[in-house]
Amino acid sequence: MAYKIVIRKNGKSHGEMGPYSSQSAAQSDARTIKIRLSEDADVVVQRVEIGGVRYRPEASKSSASSAPSFGPLPGKLPYVPPPPRIAAGGVVVNEDGLILVREPLNHFDGYVWSLPKGGVDKGETDEQGALREVEEETGVRAEIVERIPGEWKSTSALNRYFLMRPIENTGVLDKETEQIAFVTYDEAKELLSLTTNKRGRERDLAVLDAGYGLWVTRKHATKANPRHHRFA
Repeated sequence: MAYKIVIRKNGKSHGEMGPYSSQSAAQSDARTIKIRLSEDADVVVQRVEIGGVRYRPEASKSSASSAPSFGPLPGKLPYVPPPPRIAAGGVVVNEDGLILVREPLNHFDGYVWSLPKGGVDKGETDEQGALREVEEETGVRAEIVERIPGEWKSTSALNRYFLMRPIENTGVLDKETEQIAFVTYDEAKELLSLTTNKRGRERDLAVLDAGYGLWVTRKHATKANPRHHRFA
């Protein structure tokens, strides 16, 4: 027995993938495909009888009377999803503990206020992409203090963040940003909570907590051991 993935959208066939030797493998890829397609796409797993058009018998090495084994036809390897796109951004905290937030133009995609981040370009490191995106979206040139532990998934990317400190505010905003502000932790939490995009709101609040918590930890460590710690 083998399995295949059948994709339909708006009542029309959008192709098949397979064959798969196990149902679990087919279902795993089907879930990935479903996420990448719009919600009205129909992605189902179907069984394929061995010996059908998807499989061909291969000669047994033991004896002619032995039952034949079966293998996938050439060019019918299981679908392997591409690696997720990487996005990177920053929790920028100044020496007074104020946090940089931005208001996207027209509250794009339900983001009323957010933390700066964007896709990492080909050839960039995560650090380079994060610094570039922060400056492009907010006009603030910053430097990295430390990577914030963890990764946050979105529908289209795997997001990584860095704790940063500001160096210079150039005053130049990109066309996707309405305004920026340095606010207290409580104010940042209140502003980020205004976002109507549920997944984005929960991610930004979680990143805020992780980044600001890291800043507080480093600040306290610096005060306790000034010779051994330095908040960059």
